[in-house]
Amino acid sequence: MILVFVGAGGAAAVNPDKYPTTKRFFELLDQPIKNDPLFARVCRLLAEEHGKGEPDIEDVMELLDSGQEDCKTLTDPKNLLGWTMYGKMGDAARIGGISDWNAFQQSIRRYGAQIIPSLNDKIKEKVHNVYVAEAHPDELLVWASLLFELQKRDPILEIFTTNYDTILENSTTAAGINVHSGRREIGGRFKLDFSGWELLVTTPKDLLQSRSHGLLTKLHGSVDWQWGNNETINISDTSLNDPKKHPVLFPGYKGVPTKKPFSIFHQHLQKCISEEYEPLTAVVVVGFAFRDEHIKNIFRDNIRRTVPFFIIDLGKELPSGIPPVQNPIMFSEGFTQETANACLKAIDELGPGPQLDARPWRTFDRKNIPKEQNGPAVYQLGNETGEVIYIGGSRS
Repeated sequence: MILVFVGAGGAAAVNPDKYPTTKRFFELLDQPIKNDPLFARVCRLLAEEHGKGEPDIEDVMELLDSGQEDCKTLTDPKNLLGWTMYGKMGDAARIGGISDWNAFQQSIRRYGAQIIPSLNDKIKEKVHNVYVAEAHPDELLVWASLLFELQKRDPILEIFTTNYDTILENSTTAAGINVHSGRREIGGRFKLDFSGWELLVTTPKDLLQSRSHGLLTKLHGSVDWQWGNNETINISDTSLNDPKKHPVLFPGYKGVPTKKPFSIFHQHLQKCISEEYEPLTAVVVVGFAFRDEHIKNIFRDNIRRTVPFFIIDLGKELPSGIPPVQNPIMFSEGFTQETANACLKAIDELGPGPQLDARPWRTFDRKNIPKEQNGPAVYQLGNETGEVIYIGGSRS
């Protein structure tokens, strides 16, 4: 299995004007957003308390989401803090002669139900309007050729991205490769079917079947996803979208996700990196800086140190959060046809992946089947006369 991980730099290399990085997107925000008093306070908080003098838009989205959750906690009398605010503290305030306690409670409600959502809505509408841009087929040539060549080297290609755009979906189609994105027509419209991810992450390792394809996993959501009924996700033609029907997004830096499908997607990433499905023959990272703490921890805690690890990005230095692998190779001229070719050449120079042991053929029977190792193997099947009628192999 080859794992490809794509960050904002991988999209910006296609066209930086159409697909800005999260920091560049921050600079492109409209004046009504920049002039919003809450936006100014969020930026000040990020600078003074989080040490982020140059925040990106996902930093802002994280604080807005967490602030909205804080308001729900403060105004919910069924949890301890909300019950205290509305019960004991409210009683104490009234006894102490604080007459505006109800006004204070109303302010918190308005802050969580109107002020924060209003700014959040403006930002998500901007996300939609920016990343909905379609790439020209010529802009996808480098991606399509790289993905095609990678799948020639290993048929199981797992692609992960934190980007919202549809560059990788279009690139896999242009390359004609066998990678599934979960798009499925159900009841006359396309929906995200994440049963393929669920099946993988819930099946015990010793019961996993050999796979014929990998998955395209969008860890932070997509500009063409919108929530449907019963927490389903509809996939729509982005040219017909109403921008006010906000895309399904999961801001980074928020720790371990708990809501489907994001929780399943991150579990899938962990299992791929820890090689619970198939051995990793290579990891190719394009334009990802390893700033997302949860993703960084998944790599750090699960990756085999000897996995061939390649980084394509701008800059002469390795990202500070790179996982602890031996001899990572960096191509520092950005994502171009030249760096893609250089990466493929480096993969080839390392040679093929795990080799099969040249052990003698043996007959399977009840006694020796339990002793078999869980590893790649070749097998042959015979009929009752001993004639070989089938020769095959398995990745585990």
